[in-house]
Amino acid sequence: MPNHDYYCPSCKVTLRDQYRSIEVGGQAQLPDCKHCGYPMIWVVPRPRMDLRTDGDGASGETFQKFTCRDGLNRVVEIDSLHKLREVERESEKMAADGLGQPIRFRGFSQNASNMQANTFGEPPSEKIPDDVKRKWGLRGNTKAAHVEADGSEPEFAYGPGVNDNNTSALPND
Repeated sequence: MPNHDYYCPSCKVTLRDQYRSIEVGGQAQLPDCKHCGYPMIWVVPRPRMDLRTDGDGASGETFQKFTCRDGLNRVVEIDSLHKLREVERESEKMAADGLGQPIRFRGFSQNASNMQANTFGEPPSEKIPDDVKRKWGLRGNTKAAHVEADGSEPEFAYGPGVNDNNTSALPND
């Protein structure tokens, strides 16, 4: 759908997604600004690149070719998803041998369902040392009851004015 954006140089207002037919075009009927009446300027649209399609689809190709550098700093043309996965696997093998880091093409590995997830290994958070876990009785992210060195139970004191009868947020009916 041919939608166009227009900009007013006088009052700095932008009109977005104004429909113009393909026959008329985006520059043929420039609108006047609704605020100051000044003629607006057509905003040249930026082309967007979709890595998953080639744009025309007439030749049956379904992949946008691009070039990148592989793990050995060689220029490689990626022309299929198969070639992309080969470059990723090769870089993973080299990283396992201590040569650089694995190459990942996130646009082909993540989608809307896992965009917030770290799909490439452990979360980059600080690990709790084992001696701290033993000292504070931590197991995972929870506080676990444990036995002190002398065999007694640890003391978990309530704050001022709090006792076993009023620790719940639920009403005492």
